[in-house]
Amino acid sequence: MSTNLTNQKIKDTFDQLLHIDGGPEAAAKHVYSGTGVQTALRVGTDRIGVGAIVIGGNFITTSAPGEDIVLLPAGDGALFLSNVVFTDVSEARAALLLGNLSVQNSNNVSITGGSISGVVFTGSFTGITLIESQSFQTVNGGNGLNLENTSLVAEGVSADIDISITPKGTGEVNITKADIDGGAIDGTVIGGSTPAAMTGTVVRSTSTLGYTTGAGGTVTQLTSKATPVTINKLSGRVTTHNAELARDTTVNFVVNNSLVTEDDVVIACVHSGATLGVYELDVDAVANGSFTLALRNHQASSDYSEAVAINFVVIKGAMA
Repeated sequence: MSTNLTNQKIKDTFDQLLHIDGGPEAAAKHVYSGTGVQTALRVGTDRIGVGAIVIGGNFITTSAPGEDIVLLPAGDGALFLSNVVFTDVSEARAALLLGNLSVQNSNNVSITGGSISGVVFTGSFTGITLIESQSFQTVNGGNGLNLENTSLVAEGVSADIDISITPKGTGEVNITKADIDGGAIDGTVIGGSTPAAMTGTVVRSTSTLGYTTGAGGTVTQLTSKATPVTINKLSGRVTTHNAELARDTTVNFVVNNSLVTEDDVVIACVHSGATLGVYELDVDAVANGSFTLALRNHQASSDYSEAVAINFVVIKGAMA
């Protein structure tokens, strides 16, 4: 309880007064009671202090390293700081109880510079336009994949690991240039919509091996059975003129075909329009741009005037 010292003499009230022995100096000195008891208050010519807190100029500091400064409002009171500047970012996050970025719960984190290292990300990412790294790896230890430089490699501990690229709906996996060194291609048609050349050492089929729709064509011979025809297809049908082919007689005619080379093999057979057992058919010659068919009536007793339909296919060959 304070005492009113008005009109009192110092000698009578000295025990009520606070004093500094020798007066304040540059180094803050303790304030004493009138009875000589040292108080927590220290006073200097340019600063004051209470306990471990020192106030001087524009600074509030502690008197010893490692001492904390605690600003603690009472009850529902709040602490308001304006124009706050932290010189150490990590200490600022700890002081404001924000935690580390790796565990911070935030819906809007923006990093505009610097680097992130030693951090494990989980969940999904959106809005990223570019990720640059020498290596990306999945966390699945058994079937894990690793994308490193230009290689996608299965590096899990499982003995057999598939790598799947699966488009959605009518989407496609488009590979502009592929080099497949092993394995098999299952469940799909190669060149189904856009045929292209295929080179291999072994080609096998369990059901169909041949030309697809669009590779074939038809042509009908005019004038006589010796008249040349033109059909620029790798597979097709030639229907001969119905002129008479005498008994025991062979007629040759040229089939002009720009797709044929002298190294190819042409296979031909009678399809229809012929009396059974009458005709023999041979490929007599193969040249660049044509082949020759020989149709023979091998009967010794009858002449036949029939339009004979002949099927043919060209098998591409090479002499080197």
